[in-house]
Amino acid sequence: MRPTDILTNEHKVIKKMLDITSAVCVKLSADEEVKGEHLKEIVSFFKVFADSCHHGKEEKILFKELEQSGFPREGGPIGAMLAEHVMGRKLVAEMAAAADEYDKNKDSAAVRFAQNAGEYINLLRDHIYKEDNILFAMANQKLSKEQHDKLMEKFRNFEHDDMGAGTHEDFLKLVEKLEEEYSAKAV
Repeated sequence: MRPTDILTNEHKVIKKMLDITSAVCVKLSADEEVKGEHLKEIVSFFKVFADSCHHGKEEKILFKELEQSGFPREGGPIGAMLAEHVMGRKLVAEMAAAADEYDKNKDSAAVRFAQNAGEYINLLRDHIYKEDNILFAMANQKLSKEQHDKLMEKFRNFEHDDMGAGTHEDFLKLVEKLEEEYSAKAV
């Protein structure tokens, strides 16, 4: 297994949460009841699993190794991915603000959550496609077996030391829970 395989597997989990979020947005747009707690759990997943954990491994480990191997940070795929990470963080921050307000002011908060979530879903689906099909293929060609092994060790340490033991598994359980709740209504 290569470090890019781990990231691709995480993309599959993120895409499941994007599907769940899409189903939640359909309900919100139809003025159907959604638990405010679920909106906050979705935001937490995107902040911690997708951004801190997944993007953390990309930004702090993989992209740095690629830069040291000659990939330009600006004007190339790394720069484009970093810019999209920033855009995603802004959209998730807007989703978080709407989720926090949801129980007090459902109508306007639901609209704001759904609008920002819709943009985030589109951004991340496109982003994941580019990473899986372009950047990771380039990384796999460029990096040596020794570099892959070094990155795998750094990924393991990051998961344990930076994210904390069990964090990854807790978010996988959250995805399963929300998938059960919203899969029948998934778009």
